Amino acid sequence: MPTFGLFFTAILFVLALLWLKGMYNRWREDWGELRNPETDIIPRLVIIGMWLLTALIAFYAISVLLMIAIGIATGLRSIL
Repeated sequence: MPTFGLFFTAILFVLALLWLKGMYNRWREDWGELRNPETDIIPRLVIIGMWLLTALIAFYAISVLLMIAIGIATGLRSIL
């Protein structure tokens, strides 16, 4: 039975996917900015911080996908 916690997890998962899509679309621009020797330190730190946050969000999205896969596998196993 769906609960509020499951609904909240689903919303966070969708937001994580949107974040990952947005960051994936800008990775070349960020890489060029980091490689440019004229870029100040603050923009570099912000870009690095955003990619570290993206890594955490990707870890969350992968863990939710694994949770779904394990739930499906457990359900199928109980049917058989």
